[in-house]
Amino acid sequence: MAWDPVPFWIGGGAIHSDAVVRLLADYGVNDSEGILRAGDLKVSALSTPGASVQVATGACSMLGRGSSQANEAYVARMATLDTIGIAATGAGAGRSDLVIGRVEDPNIAGSGWSAPQNVSAGPYMFTRVISGVPNTTRSVLDLNLGYTAVTLARIDIPASTSAITNAMIVDLRKMASPKKDRRLYTVNPGTVYNLTSASYVNWGFGLWQIDIPTWAVRAVLVARVDGARLDRLTSSSGGNGTANGAFRVALGSLVTQAAAYDQETSYTNVVGRFSLGAGDTVAIPANLRGTTQTLSLQGNKSNGNKNIYADTASFGSVDIEFQETTI
Repeated sequence: MAWDPVPFWIGGGAIHSDAVVRLLADYGVNDSEGILRAGDLKVSALSTPGASVQVATGACSMLGRGSSQANEAYVARMATLDTIGIAATGAGAGRSDLVIGRVEDPNIAGSGWSAPQNVSAGPYMFTRVISGVPNTTRSVLDLNLGYTAVTLARIDIPASTSAITNAMIVDLRKMASPKKDRRLYTVNPGTVYNLTSASYVNWGFGLWQIDIPTWAVRAVLVARVDGARLDRLTSSSGGNGTANGAFRVALGSLVTQAAAYDQETSYTNVVGRFSLGAGDTVAIPANLRGTTQTLSLQGNKSNGNKNIYADTASFGSVDIEFQETTI
């Protein structure tokens, strides 16, 4: 028979196979593996460093690695903090250990796992430490062990060490299906907006009230003002008009790296319109997630005898993408 005999879901007492249910799990996680939310299953040192590390609560998905497990996944949850011991190193050399969450399913052909004493209640899911891995290891897949597992962290332990600190822990978690939310805002000024302040100020015509997603850990911002101009000298008495300053974009209290501008004009040689741009990736602290913040074009004029301005022939835009990632 080519098909699994009982697809999901047949009523009337039909018995559904484990493989078909794992197929549904695989579909639900979009055939991906890793942690489900940004802070899940993070490995950290004890509050007083010792010979153990702790793994935060959370959930994950893991693709089945058995030879017959195509299009199958496991999903697992850890409801309470887990603590696991790390062996001390001797005086001769340091060591790297890999911390993983591993499914030990004895029902998969060739798995080699033993059934737990309580078959109905398990456990079948464990935090495990693979000791003595290369210090370049980034994933349990690098070790070619055939495990169904999620990679959490590598611990690089110096020689003669028994107390694990956060400085030794390399976070290797990846998100199974990280969320993204990209938005594009545009504006044409309806009048003239001069940029005269030596301090950063909102440039008047580029202001939006936006909602930050509750899951957003960082934001990628790119902003432009096209068609900006420098005030023109109004007489032929000679001399140049200059303006120097910087441009950036702000999301509430978060600001991007500023990009400098240096412009010059004279009565006989007027500099035409030009473009300003700035961009950055900014971390979003927990207290700003789920709040409404002002997205604004900002600038200053730190030096010069003329002003940068935007008018009805100018154009402003901000491209912002909120991202969910590990924290």
